[in-house]
Amino acid sequence: MKIPFIAALVSVIILLSCQKKAIPVITARKVEPSAPKTEALSAPDLLTGKQLFTTRCGHCHGLPDPVQYTEKRWETIMVLMAPKAKLSKQEQVHVTAWVKENAAK
Repeated sequence: MKIPFIAALVSVIILLSCQKKAIPVITARKVEPSAPKTEALSAPDLLTGKQLFTTRCGHCHGLPDPVQYTEKRWETIMVLMAPKAKLSKQEQVHVTAWVKENAAK
C-alpha cells in the first residue's frame, strides 16, 4: 500500500519540477530607475578626526602616534582599519585628514 503511494508522489514531484518556468519580461517602464544616491562628503574637519581617532581606534587597541607612519602608510592603514572601526565614509575622511596632517613628513 505504501509503495504505490510513494511512487505516485514521486511521479507528481517529477512532473511539477520539469514544467517550464515563466520568466517575467519588462517591456516598458513606467518610471526610469534613478541613479544611486551618493553621500555628499564635507570638507575634512581635523578636530572631528582627532576625536574619532581617539574614540573609535582606541576602543580596540592602543593608539599609535600619527608621527610613526608616513602619509602614504596611513592611507593603507585607513583602508584596512576603517571597516573594522565601523567608520562611515564621512568619518573616514575626517580621521584620514587628521592622521595625514600629523604624519611623519
